[in-house]
Amino acid sequence: MSQNTIINYAYWSKGIIEIKLNTGRGKFSFFGLSTLEEGRVEENENFYEQILEIVNKTNKNGYTLLSGDLNARIGKTEIHNIAGSLKNQ
Repeated sequence: MSQNTIINYAYWSKGIIEIKLNTGRGKFSFFGLSTLEEGRVEENENFYEQILEIVNKTNKNGYTLLSGDLNARIGKTEIHNIAGSLKNQ
């Protein structure tokens, strides 16, 4: 029998889900994330603050993985077909 078991799962809010697993290597928290569309600054700031609050509550002795479409970018540099404004497409 496998040691991998689901400990818990949670729907935190629109765009944030979590599943906690007990694996042979320890506890594992996996977060599936999806931000709102670009331009909704206040809602997206609240989203990122909520992620921080939730992750800070997770087991510090386990593994944590954040995955998803975070619409994250540093700077304003546009790269053709990779990063840029949707209005340019």
